[in-house]
Amino acid sequence: VVVVYLAGAEGLWPWVSLYFLLALIHTWARVGRSTYVVELGDRGARTSYVAVSNTVMGVLLLVVGIATSALAAVSPVLALVVLAAVGAVGVPAALRLPETSSQGE
Repeated sequence: VVVVYLAGAEGLWPWVSLYFLLALIHTWARVGRSTYVVELGDRGARTSYVAVSNTVMGVLLLVVGIATSALAAVSPVLALVVLAAVGAVGVPAALRLPETSSQGE
């Protein structure tokens, strides 16, 4: 409702499209993380890896959410800059992860 008021009815679709794109990217990241963790371990360790991975991600989301909420109280732009910086650090770190499956399979 607030977005419609601020953007007008005709200005709503870019925001809806952007939200859809962000939700799609988030889903890809979740599926990629789950797939990587499942392929990382052998049959006996997969369940443990997924459980630990989900727990760590939940704790990290809580910590980052609390921290960025505090930053947003000071400056919403600062909170966005910090989140962008975390993402910028995460991309090269993710690219350096070792392969989990062999090339011949």
